[in-house]
Amino acid sequence: MSKCLFAQNQVEYLGHVVSSRGVEPIGSKIQAIQQWPIPQSTRALHSFLGLAGFYQCFIHGYASIAAPLNHLMTKDSFVWSLTAQQAFDMLKEALTTAPVLLELCAITTAVKKWHQYLLGHPFVILTDHHSLKELMTQVVETPKQQTYLAILLGYDYHI
Repeated sequence: MSKCLFAQNQVEYLGHVVSSRGVEPIGSKIQAIQQWPIPQSTRALHSFLGLAGFYQCFIHGYASIAAPLNHLMTKDSFVWSLTAQQAFDMLKEALTTAPVLLELCAITTAVKKWHQYLLGHPFVILTDHHSLKELMTQVVETPKQQTYLAILLGYDYHI
């Protein structure tokens, strides 16, 4: 019981906060990113990119934004430039103003996590998101939607 939480407004899980607003990065991690000093070495840059990469799902176009910084990671090419500074600032800005993920991502993440409890048992997914209410009757348009829908197949649920 000491590890169980019931009737919570939000839950921290694997570096994320899951709440009624959706999935977001943990505030303390975002604060650490905001206060991150300019990397002075490849090792320091690697640390920053590791943390930023963990939250890349919140950043649209992460790979293209981080490309100048990733280029600095190659052997003997660490020279901080204006392009690197702009990429560094853009990543920090993008991470501190991260949008909330779609509810479908949060639902599938929860179902995968608790699959041992949900498989073979009917359950209800509560949402006010209209397109999720019609999930099984709408046309699946993107590969991401197909992936999420495939995760939910085989479960006895009602939205």
